[in-house]
Amino acid sequence: MAASKAALLLGRPEALTLHWYLATIESTKDPEALRTVAEALKAFAATLDDGRAKDAAGPFLAAIKSTRDPNALEALAEGLGALPVKLSDRQAKEAIEPFLDALKETSIKPPAFKALAEGLKALPVKPDDSQTRELVKQFLAITKGGASGSDLKALGAGLKAFTTTLSESQASDAVAPLLTAMQSTENPSELQVLAEGLGALPAKLTDSQAQEAVEPFLAAIKGSTNPYTLQTLAEGLSVLPVKLSDTQAKEFAEPFVVALSSNTGSLLTRDLGAAVEALPARIEVIKPLLAAMNSNTDPFSQYALGSGMRGIAKLGEDQAMELVEPFLTAIEASINKGIANHIALEGLVAAFGALPARLDDRRAQETIRLFVRESVSRRRIRLRCRLS
Repeated sequence: MAASKAALLLGRPEALTLHWYLATIESTKDPEALRTVAEALKAFAATLDDGRAKDAAGPFLAAIKSTRDPNALEALAEGLGALPVKLSDRQAKEAIEPFLDALKETSIKPPAFKALAEGLKALPVKPDDSQTRELVKQFLAITKGGASGSDLKALGAGLKAFTTTLSESQASDAVAPLLTAMQSTENPSELQVLAEGLGALPAKLTDSQAQEAVEPFLAAIKGSTNPYTLQTLAEGLSVLPVKLSDTQAKEFAEPFVVALSSNTGSLLTRDLGAAVEALPARIEVIKPLLAAMNSNTDPFSQYALGSGMRGIAKLGEDQAMELVEPFLTAIEASINKGIANHIALEGLVAAFGALPARLDDRRAQETIRLFVRESVSRRRIRLRCRLS
């Protein structure tokens, strides 16, 4: 493998012959070695004519049939997918079957699922309907198997990779089992992964399906004040292909307001800011947060709220204009609280600066006046401190 690695580093994969690469594929099952060969072949596969590309496909297919190692299959699929060749129906079946057999292993772990899904994505063939159902079924089984943390992220990445290969009808068929799984759990991490899978499907949800997708998030977030739970649920909800009603948006924002009020002066406020930033960019979500800033007296909580609202950059201009006056009111209230509240003011200014709104002359002058007043007030307070 040293030779192929050197050829890649030097940018000269063609320095080694096609025969050398294919012989290496036939003689090793080591995933890293196969990945190196696949990378080298991808670098000059476009220079192969039809005859040489077909000759190269044979060893790849033979190697795929002879292994069930997920990482080896992924590497081989990447190499085969790089070849400018169209597989026959028989060859396509031979290429996909080892992946499905590996998926049926009862001991398969999330990273292995991700490798197999990435491999299926790289193959120059598309799975049929029954193969698609098998992959979704296996994904759901692993999700329910107690996966957590990085394993769940691997699962989500794997499903997202696979869904790009689906037809519209296959994607529509995958919606129902994902929704059923979402309805049966309140685990925030599971909901986030399932939402990522659902959001990646090239399928449009019906109104009733959209409602089914949102309900588990609203149920899971009720009463929660843990910043990590809130952030996980916010990230999951934000990738769902749904539009929240005004009522749902307010309902989802409420726990964030409560959490910031109950964690005053806590280091957790920083994490809550990250959770707020993950919220969907909706005016119905932002308005309660701004109101909370005016009623909250803890500068760290206010800063977390303000800095977290930078996601408003995703708002449309009309909605952004609706928030200009509430922001200016909140900024003025923060300035009136004096120099001790400059931390909160920084968070507000960060959010206001992200607002995609063009100020008219009156509002621009009003904004300048506020900040000039703030600057003068801070100088006076510092002077009094020095004279006392």
